[in-house]
Amino acid sequence: MMLFHFVYPNSLYTQNTPAQTRILIVIDGSRSMTGAWGTTTKMYAAKQIITQMADSVNNLPHVQTALRIFGHQSPQVENDCEDSKLEVGFNTGNALKIKTKLNELRPQGVTPLAYSLEQTISDFKNAKAGNFRNVLVIISDG
Repeated sequence: MMLFHFVYPNSLYTQNTPAQTRILIVIDGSRSMTGAWGTTTKMYAAKQIITQMADSVNNLPHVQTALRIFGHQSPQVENDCEDSKLEVGFNTGNALKIKTKLNELRPQGVTPLAYSLEQTISDFKNAKAGNFRNVLVIISDG
């Protein structure tokens, strides 16, 4: 399983320190995440990581979180290369919403990672404007 972390500046030309941070968590919901990871599954391990992350920033007024899941809506046989959805939009105090979506998540599809990465650009652009530091966290087995 791989964990990636990217920071996107809101503007390449600004020197101001961002007042807020937006963390977009992208998780692989494809069928391969049902595979073993030590004594558990990759999906269980990924859900634990995201739950801890969401809980740790939940009460911070300057941190907004969001959740995008890919590979979870269509069965693997459909080979849906656009199976990606922003399940929880950016907001503060999103831990409960994120955990609820994680509990509903049943891995089943393929891994449209490239498409999902393209969609994160819109996720950040479509969120409320302001001076933000944008952070992208990706959890996938490849």
